Amino acid sequence: MELKVIKYRNIGMISHDFVEDDYWEKHSYCSFELNNRNVIVCISTANNFDNEHHNSENEYYYINSLNDKFQNSFSNKSEKVSKEEIHLIEDFYTEV
Repeated sequence: MELKVIKYRNIGMISHDFVEDDYWEKHSYCSFELNNRNVIVCISTANNFDNEHHNSENEYYYINSLNDKFQNSFSNKSEKVSKEEIHLIEDFYTEV
């Protein structure tokens, strides 16, 4: 069976953390359901200084459902998301 995304939910920016001076971090969330029944959230963190965007990074976690609440500390599963699933999500997200 070929692995593919069957549903996704773009939550958008949920938190905006002021660190110091003009430095802050922006956290955006998007969740994906795959045809292997795994549901994964991608948390994209962008570091900003003044109005310049610097390196951003993505973190991937298994979650229970596309409807998980991200405002509060959501429950993620302890196992690591496979590289195959991460590449699939990255490819899918760039196509959308």
